[in-house]
Amino acid sequence: MSDEQKPRNIVGFGWGAPPMKEQHQALSNHDAAHFDLDNAALTRLSARGYLTWLQRERAAQKINNAIARSIRAVPAKREGK
Repeated sequence: MSDEQKPRNIVGFGWGAPPMKEQHQALSNHDAAHFDLDNAALTRLSARGYLTWLQRERAAQKINNAIARSIRAVPAKREGK
């Protein structure tokens, strides 16, 4: 599959972003709540100047990767793997 054909998980971060469960319905309520807390912490630290732009981008990418792993794990949980 080429890069153009690969599905992308788009996740909104920041104070105006919708809740994670609203963005990705496949997330469990537990995971979505934790990712919402991560988003709030990232936003707060960024707004208060504790994170540089690059640090914020790296942290957001790590959270995005964790969300993608959580979404990919959902079918495996349903199949009992």
